[in-house]
Amino acid sequence: MRIVIRLFFSLTLSIPLFCGGMPCRCWAISYEKDVLAIFRAECLACHNEDEKQGDLDLSSYEAMIAGGASGTVIEIGDPEESLLYRLIAHLEQPSMPPETPMIARESIDLIKQWISEGAPKDPTDEAEDGDGGSTIPVIPIPEATRERVVHFPPRLPRTNPLATENNPAIIALAASPTSPLLAIGGVRQVWLIRTDLNERIGRLGYMGGDIRCLEFSADGSLLLVGGGRPGKEGSVEIWDIAKGVKIWTKSGYLDSVRNVAISSDHKRLAIASTGPRVDLFELPSGKLVKKITDHTDWITDLAFSDDCVLLASSDRAGGLHLWDSWTGNLYKALAGHKKPIVCLDWTFDSNYVSSSGQDGFIRIWSAETGEQKQKIKAHQGGVIQHSRLKSGGWASAGSDGILHVWSPQGKSLQAATPFHDTPTAIAYGPEYSQIFTGDYLGHVRSMDEATLVTTELPSINPPAIDEQISIQRKRLKQHTEQRASLIASIETAKSKLAQTNLDIKNAQRELQAFHERTERLAKEILHSKRMLRRIQSNLNKENAVAPRSSLYVQRKLQANKQKQLIAEHAVSGELLDQARVKVNAYKENLKINESEYSEIDNELNRASQMIKRSRVQLAELLEENAFSIRYDLAFIGPASDATQLPRSNGDKTTEISPSGN
Repeated sequence: MRIVIRLFFSLTLSIPLFCGGMPCRCWAISYEKDVLAIFRAECLACHNEDEKQGDLDLSSYEAMIAGGASGTVIEIGDPEESLLYRLIAHLEQPSMPPETPMIARESIDLIKQWISEGAPKDPTDEAEDGDGGSTIPVIPIPEATRERVVHFPPRLPRTNPLATENNPAIIALAASPTSPLLAIGGVRQVWLIRTDLNERIGRLGYMGGDIRCLEFSADGSLLLVGGGRPGKEGSVEIWDIAKGVKIWTKSGYLDSVRNVAISSDHKRLAIASTGPRVDLFELPSGKLVKKITDHTDWITDLAFSDDCVLLASSDRAGGLHLWDSWTGNLYKALAGHKKPIVCLDWTFDSNYVSSSGQDGFIRIWSAETGEQKQKIKAHQGGVIQHSRLKSGGWASAGSDGILHVWSPQGKSLQAATPFHDTPTAIAYGPEYSQIFTGDYLGHVRSMDEATLVTTELPSINPPAIDEQISIQRKRLKQHTEQRASLIASIETAKSKLAQTNLDIKNAQRELQAFHERTERLAKEILHSKRMLRRIQSNLNKENAVAPRSSLYVQRKLQANKQKQLIAEHAVSGELLDQARVKVNAYKENLKINESEYSEIDNELNRASQMIKRSRVQLAELLEENAFSIRYDLAFIGPASDATQLPRSNGDKTTEISPSGN
């Protein structure tokens, strides 16, 4: 599949493009397409919007054009007079990067050519005059729905191009609030599971790197995916579930995005990477409302209240803040946690916010007064995650490997140990009152809220499609060979049946012959006995010597004949019995042969059915593979190659058309 994708895009890139009859400058060197990738790898650790050494920020085109403490760093059209080029080419001191070897000559030459061509910002831009202006695209975020609507995606690929030897740990887990749908972060892809069917229904590709966080919107229509490559880049994607397409991307973070949240009205979006800053965006304009920087350590969770009034944020130092979701201004700071907070959630009425952390407590806070109203001692060793339940209570998992269901008053109603290894995440699906759990060994389970009866969900690491096709072809070959062997066996069984039937017919003819002979001998014996009685009667009546002598001779001869007939009859009877035994033996043999034939015939039918089933399954796998290739070409592009990640498009909000292109 990777070869097909590379070939497709190499052919695409080789075709000239035209706009209005004139060739477009779509493939010229630009800041967004080429130069920013070099800056990201070599410069942005020291020259970004948060850390501007020499007052120089290279993370955006406008900031770079503005320059730094030494003035402008780009002289458009003249690389030799551009301070940026002279420093990275080591033509002037202090060279950049400081106290390190010069960056790759290819990168330096590309930056030089870019400046010479007018330092364009985008691939289709003409040369900029240096005043920087930019526009914010309108983001096609659909409006939130008030009614509970079931949202399922259209057909998605079920192949796994990034299959791994061991199951990945479950880091990100999210359940739809309106549908029996579970999203699980896998290896650079999000797997969706129909929880009512216990079926893996497809994947969404995330080309930003490793997935760190997932969140459904309150109406279940949108899925937020955040992640990145640690220490290099981070991004957030928003997917329209019903259409199955990515509709928005925010990239440009210098590390993985670890926390995202969207308000229930789809008007506000909060993002946090590995640091103490929260970015609050307005939707659908995509405008950055505020960079919230009051935290002192990494942000650990974000959550909007259901009424969209407040945004809660927590950090590794135990800090918990409530913000005005419209302005980003601080509303209240809630003090109580002394260790890192790991999870936040709101009550359904938005009057209370819950927080849990490594201190092992779940704390319930009044949003109005900021007072701690309840404290649940939940888990020895710390809480991993907690979630509100439809009943108003809570579910929580801890490092002790126990899952608790709590009443609204903080009483433990039930407890279970559904984890194969250390718990990593839990989620709650109100549609069927299900609690979902994940652990470090990659197991995902569903639990009924009332009974805690546990069901294992499908793995998010199915075998690669090539492996499945290969296995199915082997099965088809085995079934075909088995069928051929059974056909040969059934022909042998047919021959045995025919021979046995022939043997039975011969034995029955022989039996009939012996039966007829025995009956004939019996009649002859009976006739001989009658003759003897007649001779004896005549002998008793005759007194003359000569006639009596003749009768004595006749009696003697008849007696000998009778004796001979009796002997022959006895032999014939024995042969008749033997013939009966032989016929019965052949009939028993016939039953055995018929049973063997029936068994082989049944096996042959089963083998034929298995061949048919294997052919259907193989055809389905081949069709699924073809569909997945088409999908990846259309929606993901050449970066679907697992060995490469897409080039970042900078700190920029990008609109993606509903077609996915």
